[in-house]
Amino acid sequence: MSKICILFICLFGILAQHRVAAAKLKSTGIVHKEKLDDYDVKKKVISTPDAPKPIGPYNQAVQINYILFLSGQIGINPATGQLVSDDVRNQTQQVFRNIQAVLNAAGADLRQVARCLVLLTDMNDFQAVNAIYASYFSSMEDYPARTTFAVKTLPANAKVEIECTAYTKKE
Repeated sequence: MSKICILFICLFGILAQHRVAAAKLKSTGIVHKEKLDDYDVKKKVISTPDAPKPIGPYNQAVQINYILFLSGQIGINPATGQLVSDDVRNQTQQVFRNIQAVLNAAGADLRQVARCLVLLTDMNDFQAVNAIYASYFSSMEDYPARTTFAVKTLPANAKVEIECTAYTKKE
């Protein structure tokens, strides 16, 4: 009989713990949902003639509250609509001029870039792109998080494309 009582007490304890855990999950879900309902999302399209016009159905950047999502930039000169040259160094410098133009249109600058994605058609260009990339940030503390991939091709036969996520102080 005592073994049955011990078994019953153990089962009761497990069920009670399960109910407490389930109640916590329910309460967390409700609080989360209430916070989402109260969250005010402001979306703004960022566009500037100082960067190339999009060559597809996308915007140069979209701002959600204080976060900027910049579309990938390639080395197109906004005045001509053409790649600046076949040289990856020249293209990378133009990419950063384009990024700066979009950031400026949103009231931000390179110090506010949090993350970059770098796409290269040839990983042998990594060192050249890396040197130019580093020159656009004033110190190691300003370097964003970054991922670099080699891809088969890029739009307009570009050799490098960089997209960024940044923040702004301006909504």
